[in-house]
Amino acid sequence: MGLQNWDFRVGVGAMENTKKILPLVADMVAQLDDLFVGLVGPIGFELAEVAFKKWSAEGKTGPSGLRRYLVALSEQLDDVDQRKAFLVKAERLLLQLQSGLSS
Repeated sequence: MGLQNWDFRVGVGAMENTKKILPLVADMVAQLDDLFVGLVGPIGFELAEVAFKKWSAEGKTGPSGLRRYLVALSEQLDDVDQRKAFLVKAERLLLQLQSGLSS
């Protein structure tokens, strides 16, 4: 999936209607979306789009705002156990992605 699905999922128009998102942040969002879709299935694409729109509307779309994106994704899950499992895995992935930046 990755960045290729990013353009397909949110569409070019959606990206143009939001604040400019750094390519690095877009890649991290795509990887978090991949994790989300892997846990919830194909409906995850639609849920991730809802979460992305909410997150981008808040305007905190820089690297420091990625935790807000995790929360926005998790809020799309009704099942508390599924939400917790996602947050644990997403936090771990985010730490891995961010630690790769400092290497």
